[in-house]
Amino acid sequence: LIEAPVRAVWDVLTDYNRLQEYIPNIADSRTIRQPNGRLYLEQVGVVSKRIGLTSRILLDVEEFPYSKLTFTRVESREFLEFMGTYTLTQREDGNTYLYYSLEALPLPVLPIFIVQSRIRSSV
Repeated sequence: LIEAPVRAVWDVLTDYNRLQEYIPNIADSRTIRQPNGRLYLEQVGVVSKRIGLTSRILLDVEEFPYSKLTFTRVESREFLEFMGTYTLTQREDGNTYLYYSLEALPLPVLPIFIVQSRIRSSV
């Protein structure tokens, strides 16, 4: 539950070039508009600060304004699969229910327990 209206939550989630300010395990995030109009998002994630381990991923983003945002792996050396969804629901009291779902399959180069820990801590 987020104590803000859907529009405000949507504006933060879609401020792709500043996601590192809101999501602690993202070090860098930038948009790349494709010639066909698709929106790609390139992100560098912090897997472990202690050992300086990062990951890079290119995501295909699809927006359904003010209700749903999906993203799917296009390219990554660290993940075989990476897809997720943010679903926003406006509550009667003006607040927003935000549901986050992620399916990720890291390559063996990334220790799975570290990846799971980082994902859990960012939600």
